[in-house]
Amino acid sequence: MLRLFAGRENIDKERFIYDRVREHGGETLVLVPDQYTLVAEEQALRYLETDCLFNVEITSMNRLGLKVLTEQGTESVRMIDKYGRFMLLSMLIREHSDDFDIFSRVAGKLTFTSMLNDFISEFKQQDCTISKLQEMSGDAGGDPILEAKLKELSGVIMAYEEAIKGRYTDSEDYIAMYVSAMKDSKLLRGKTVWIYGYDSITPKFADAVMEIAKTAEAVNFIVNVSEFALDKRLTASLIKLGADNSIDVSCEDIPASYGSEKSETIRRMERSLWKDVLSPAERAENTDFVP
Repeated sequence: MLRLFAGRENIDKERFIYDRVREHGGETLVLVPDQYTLVAEEQALRYLETDCLFNVEITSMNRLGLKVLTEQGTESVRMIDKYGRFMLLSMLIREHSDDFDIFSRVAGKLTFTSMLNDFISEFKQQDCTISKLQEMSGDAGGDPILEAKLKELSGVIMAYEEAIKGRYTDSEDYIAMYVSAMKDSKLLRGKTVWIYGYDSITPKFADAVMEIAKTAEAVNFIVNVSEFALDKRLTASLIKLGADNSIDVSCEDIPASYGSEKSETIRRMERSLWKDVLSPAERAENTDFVP
């Protein structure tokens, strides 16, 4: 079961989460972005009004993945990080310098290697494959320059994959490893899972959410509502994935009672934000806020 809870930025989502955790009881796993785990622990202690978290664990998806692999004894792999990939790409670019035409003038520059490094990371996180890239190359709409660029990028990625095959695992393939291992994990069984702090997610992250939903008692995902329709795209994507994986998905709004009280300063700014002409009283009211 996957439940989506939507709320704007003025909603106190953490208070909402820990109210539900307190009501439900049992073991709870809270997943947040890597850089937010410490703050999330502080918030959990605050809202649960406790000095120690007994049945609540705060972690990130990557740390959870490591625990899942450790549980199954498959965590020991030779990893190549983004710095190691940068060095490997530098070597491969030198070795295949004759294969470059469009990128020949920049192939030896650090900025090009850095661009390729980021491109491969994003390419693999979005579940793209060499075959898809080659299809794009053949469907370039008659643009010879675009077709040549895609062909040269395909060549570099193929050389990179061949170089690490059977020797190293990069972070993107590591994600795929723990996603496939989640279905057999005892760490997730019977637990209630909350996921928040994400405005967007990659396909690999979404795959992990689906695998958790198949194993855990319930998965609750907090969706941040915005004016840019990111929440609608995220919700639609999760609903479709849920249907593809035979997972029931429900959507509901976080109650307005969890809204944060606005300061008077914010209220004054909002009242004046879209006005072309202010009344004398409004100008006097906003005098304090003019630098």
